[in-house]
Amino acid sequence: MWAGELPYVAIEPKSYVAEKLEDVNFSVWIKRVSPDLKLKNITLKITYNSRLLEVKNVVEGDFLKEIGESVFNWTVSNGYLTIINYLKQEYANTSEGIVATITFTGIYQDYTDRVSSITFTDVKLIDIYGNLIKLAEPQSALYTIKGQTQIVIRLDRDTAYVGSDVTISGWIIPPKEGIEVTIRYRSQNVSSWREVYVETDENGNYSYCWKVPSEVTMEAEYYYFKAVFYVDSLEVESEEVSLRIERKEATSSLSIEVIPADTVLVGEDVTIRVELS
Repeated sequence: MWAGELPYVAIEPKSYVAEKLEDVNFSVWIKRVSPDLKLKNITLKITYNSRLLEVKNVVEGDFLKEIGESVFNWTVSNGYLTIINYLKQEYANTSEGIVATITFTGIYQDYTDRVSSITFTDVKLIDIYGNLIKLAEPQSALYTIKGQTQIVIRLDRDTAYVGSDVTISGWIIPPKEGIEVTIRYRSQNVSSWREVYVETDENGNYSYCWKVPSEVTMEAEYYYFKAVFYVDSLEVESEEVSLRIERKEATSSLSIEVIPADTVLVGEDVTIRVELS
């Protein structure tokens, strides 16, 4: 063994910053292991913020697996991850290696930065005689999910006619239900905005059916739209989008086709096709 040094476990990377909800891998390392210790069994208990992270999978590392026949198990309960890894016959004869790789999935993001420590709450290294091996302080890790605030606006068309309907939709990030969204719009001829209001659904989406006003005076003019919502009195604004409005009314036609088109006998079938465009 290294003089005056004890084996220890560590989670790497020591820090990870996520911009969005995604999968992230942390490796559990064991270091400074001497063959004299005759290490056979590793039991780890790790805690994390289960509001921010969810364990997706845990895979055995090469530390014991490369030595001989090993057993690897993991369980999750109430925000605790337990890992058990041991050799059936041999004992560890390498100084360091990865015990396990943990894949976490980010499950929560809001408007501020949130941090979860990934911490060892219990570590047991056991030798071939069933004795506990003395350890140095375990090294934990930090996961940070950056706060993100954004609102997106979309129109279902680029051009519309007076009196027609236009669907204005979008979403907020991170998604949240029941948030009031203000949709602002104005003509190119005025500087002041008009407003309508809508709430987000359970997925953070919103939608509003806007009727093109009859007050358009030019043959063609543009309307501008943007959406806003508030987070702790802070206004979050979308980009501005435009819609070309034309006074020409959309025309429609109705065509009727009778088959056969000429004479039919009593009792024969007649097909009538009607098409509206």
